[in-house]
Amino acid sequence: MSSPSSGAIRWLARAQLPYQPPLLHWSLSFATGVAFSLTAADLWIIALGSALLTLFTLTSVARVDAVRRHRHAHLTLLLLAPALIGVGYWRADQSGFSVDSLANLDLAGQTVRLEGIVADDPQFRDGGLRLLLNAQSIEIGAERRMIDDQIQLHIPEVIEIANGDQVVLQASLTPTAGTESEYLQWLANRRIAASALAQPGSIDVLGQADLGWRQSLARDARAALNRSIRAALPPPLSGIAQGMITGRRDAIDPELRSDLNDTSLSHLIVISGS
Repeated sequence: MSSPSSGAIRWLARAQLPYQPPLLHWSLSFATGVAFSLTAADLWIIALGSALLTLFTLTSVARVDAVRRHRHAHLTLLLLAPALIGVGYWRADQSGFSVDSLANLDLAGQTVRLEGIVADDPQFRDGGLRLLLNAQSIEIGAERRMIDDQIQLHIPEVIEIANGDQVVLQASLTPTAGTESEYLQWLANRRIAASALAQPGSIDVLGQADLGWRQSLARDARAALNRSIRAALPPPLSGIAQGMITGRRDAIDPELRSDLNDTSLSHLIVISGS
């Protein structure tokens, strides 16, 4: 251990602060990380809070001699505790919406202009389409702002549109946060910020967006697998196989899909999370 670190440990040991178990330090670090994420804390607040928590953990490191059994395990767990700040921050960031997300805005019923990238294969629904949109910007009246939200988009007509297309459109939005609707709550649990109904004839496809090599590779591999399944199996088996293997729901025969929905068996065909 370096001289400055040894000196700090000796100073903390002389402070006579009581030993606290690793579970307490882990819980405090994780909860602090969650709080930093949910409040969108400034960098200096995160740095200060992390330093104080690390100092608090070092007080127990300095008193680890008070542990009679499994001392090395306690020491290891204590030294890992500050890393839980980052884990808590990441976990909250993955499970919640940022303060400036569309999910938290009062936009119910308003018609806005959206620009974004189609993030999955469009699905046929009731004479129209349903798809997931990675929204990049929104215009509300004369105000335009950049965003980074996912939107469940309903299109009341069948148009030529594909995964990876860059689109602009007019739509009415319904945010998913703070609602009693079970459907909107389900969308919120999937970190989808809003449900949107596109205005007929308002969608303009600008072309394929640059998705990056990882997403492009995954999209191309999925498309190749779907083609192989269609070539190997006759319908409706090919549609069922695509739904189960690649999650492509629109490949399932509409009549069969309706029967599955009526009997509440559609979840057996489509893979979870697709």
